[in-house]
Amino acid sequence: MNLLIVGHPLRFDKIKNELKNNFNEIEAEYIEYWNYSSTDDLLKYIRNNEGSIDALLFTGELAFNWFNASMFPDIISDYIYKDSGSLLKMLLHALFKGLDISKISIDSYSKDLIYEAYEEIELNKDSQNIYICPKYTYQENTYSEEVYFFHKKNFYEKKVSCCFTAISPVYEKLSNDNIPCFLFQPTRDVIRNTLLKLQLKHSIKVNEYSQIVAISLEIDLPDEESIINKDEYQIILENMNVSKQVYIFAQKIEAAVQEVNFRGFMLFSTKKILETETDNLQKFDIFKMVNENTLSTISVGVGYGKTARESRYYANLGLIKAKKHGGNKAFILYDIKTIVGPIDYLKKSKAKISSNKIDGKLLKIAEKCEISINTIFKLYTIVQQQKKDCFTSHELAKYFGTTPRTMYRIVNKLEQNGFAEFVGKKIVSDTGRPSRLIKICIY
Repeated sequence: MNLLIVGHPLRFDKIKNELKNNFNEIEAEYIEYWNYSSTDDLLKYIRNNEGSIDALLFTGELAFNWFNASMFPDIISDYIYKDSGSLLKMLLHALFKGLDISKISIDSYSKDLIYEAYEEIELNKDSQNIYICPKYTYQENTYSEEVYFFHKKNFYEKKVSCCFTAISPVYEKLSNDNIPCFLFQPTRDVIRNTLLKLQLKHSIKVNEYSQIVAISLEIDLPDEESIINKDEYQIILENMNVSKQVYIFAQKIEAAVQEVNFRGFMLFSTKKILETETDNLQKFDIFKMVNENTLSTISVGVGYGKTARESRYYANLGLIKAKKHGGNKAFILYDIKTIVGPIDYLKKSKAKISSNKIDGKLLKIAEKCEISINTIFKLYTIVQQQKKDCFTSHELAKYFGTTPRTMYRIVNKLEQNGFAEFVGKKIVSDTGRPSRLIKICIY
């Protein structure tokens, strides 16, 4: 994809680093642009090179809005948005400089986003003196001047200790006046997500005629030191559990499933159904399903094509690439040159991800409950073998091969740490009191 990046050079370095580290398939060109009253040169350049520009990325919302009226409908465009994380970073810098962040002047951020950031650091928004710059009309080159005077007035009237801005010319003018100010700088995640979104939009547009989609999915091999690797029966159970999640997902996207081998699957669906169910590939539920219901990780390749053979070929190439990047990664291939990835869908969905350590999910439970990892694994195995997760302590003791007293202590520790819960009572015999029924939640 050929990408033209437009904006102030202060933001170019971070974008260059992200492209270099994660988007080798994107060819980028940079044009400095911050004089919003003069768009003629930029318009002329884009018009002359329209055939070779696949997408436009603006470094800020102001440049995007100013240029929006003159947009070329055939070129995909977007800007780097602002989030609470970037605002928190500016607040932190202000604190390090000894400035009072309860008295600030700020532009370009919505009231909700500002209050969200203050709530994150447990500061009461009602006790802060926050002056939010109004949304002025975009007219000629007066917008940045109006924002500059808004901040300058607040500072010289001693209403604020510092100013936060997302507009580079405003930042430069305030800095020249020796007014404490901070410029919005997007986080790496924001830049990465924006680039990925542009890439996906371009790929969908380029491949609108590719109607068949293949998904090549493989269960990643457990680490050779993993506790699962020492139990062949458990490996079989675990793979069956993942297989169950694959078939549930396949039903959701109305896909035909072919089991390639004991650990691999090939799913065939249509472009329309897959993109509808995955919100244009912004989410991919199979990763979350496997993460929440098994101890395994998966690698996925998605291939588009005009024929089943073509889509299958691209899906397998995507799988090979995904496996090289570790577990829970995906690559999407629209053709041999249009490749998106690696995509970490678990990170995008903010799902609880187990540690990168060997047997990370089991280890986390074991450490929190102060129980050996072997005990946790054995309980997990019992749940899988019995195909249920609710037991009395006596039943668990019998399956585990220990005394009810010992099992009661184990269950008690799990319950105290949220990995087991009381769900009712069960009458075990005609005489005696009902036994507590405990649900095991070690997923």
